[in-house]
Amino acid sequence: MRRPGDSPPPYRSPITANTTARDARLAQVWDKAKANPELSLIPIVIVGMLVVRLFRRRPSPADEFMLPDLSTLIPSEAEGYEMTHRVHSLEAEDFELLVALIYQRQGYRVTMPAGLSGGRGGDFMVQRKSEKLLAQCKKFSADYKVPVDRVKELHEAAVTAGVTRGVYVASCSFSWDARNFAKTKGMTVINARTLDTLLGEARERPDEDFLAVWDWAPKLLSKVKLTPPLCPACEAPMDELTVSSGPVWVCSQRPECRGRRCARKVHKPRPAIASAGYANAKPQTTADGEEWEEPVVLGGRARTICPSTS
Repeated sequence: MRRPGDSPPPYRSPITANTTARDARLAQVWDKAKANPELSLIPIVIVGMLVVRLFRRRPSPADEFMLPDLSTLIPSEAEGYEMTHRVHSLEAEDFELLVALIYQRQGYRVTMPAGLSGGRGGDFMVQRKSEKLLAQCKKFSADYKVPVDRVKELHEAAVTAGVTRGVYVASCSFSWDARNFAKTKGMTVINARTLDTLLGEARERPDEDFLAVWDWAPKLLSKVKLTPPLCPACEAPMDELTVSSGPVWVCSQRPECRGRRCARKVHKPRPAIASAGYANAKPQTTADGEEWEEPVVLGGRARTICPSTS
């Protein structure tokens, strides 16, 4: 209690009092920090945590993005494509030759083994300049989807063979995993739709029928380099033998190894279609517009088929 006559105490504003108290607390903290240097790291860690949290909480368009179904981003080929070229009626070997014909007409040199493999490690190789491809050809139904395991097997075979890349040709579609794997590994997958387009571009004339294998296969095989196959069991060279059912490739290490492969069949041009009742008959036209046929040999004697007269 102030007595009468005492001088009033000096005036101290609230701001000055707060500043003094703050300085006193900072001094105490500083003294403790000097006594314990490890405590000086606590503010640094706290500030760092706040900065990281601030940047992580910053809104961005990616925060509101939800990963959609990948099958909606990439076509899933859910519906089977009906090819214009009826390649499903061909045999497996003829389908393989048809794919080789496409590459041969694009300027590639085709090399294939003389024995049928029937496996999944590539059917033949094509080469143009420095590009060397290992092709796998499979004829499946239109509603089938090639799984990723088949494409992986071809990729492993292509790496082992040291080629540029592998090419998987199928008369159907591919699963999403198979197409994605092929894209990441630099492979090429050709589905039914693409194969239909390639066949249309490879046609030399508008009326060419690729299903008539006897028309184009002999010319193709005359330009294809056939190599002796390797044994599927021990990978030893094979020898070609002729048995009652035809030529066949057998392992050179027989009888220890019984591996064998079927030999490629020989395609011969289809003979000309004869007229009904007479072999090698060729219709001709006379000056009057009537048809007659050249002399044909039947039983060693020549007969001339003349037009009927009324």
